[in-house]
Amino acid sequence: MNNQEYSTDNASLIAKLFSTVSLLLVFSFISFGFLASGLYDIYQGIQIEGVTHNPKTLANEISKALVLPLRYLFFAFPGWISAMGVLLFSDYRSRPFFLFWSYSTIVLVINIPFGTVLGIILGVTLFIKRKRFNKVQHA
Repeated sequence: MNNQEYSTDNASLIAKLFSTVSLLLVFSFISFGFLASGLYDIYQGIQIEGVTHNPKTLANEISKALVLPLRYLFFAFPGWISAMGVLLFSDYRSRPFFLFWSYSTIVLVINIPFGTVLGIILGVTLFIKRKRFNKVQHA
């Protein structure tokens, strides 16, 4: 095995490792679940009690609903960095990871306000690199 083959094998191994780390994006799905649940609880409170006349109370409830999703997005952020690293700096292209990253993009974009920018950046990058995923990837 010559030095160039060894370097290519290491690069592929590192790209596969970073792709695996990108699975931390699953926390964006959990974050979105908590966001939807928190906002639904606020909506239910408004339906039961009527529109509150105290905007500070409503703002406090909304900020509480945003704290837990933000915590889970902190766990998803290393996955986002790993996915972007694989997309921008390697030739490793796996169709299952492409599909997972696509779904993660959708969830991040609708995970307002924190994940939207990350989702847009990942989505644009996936769109630009989409043709490279059609090639057959040998593991």
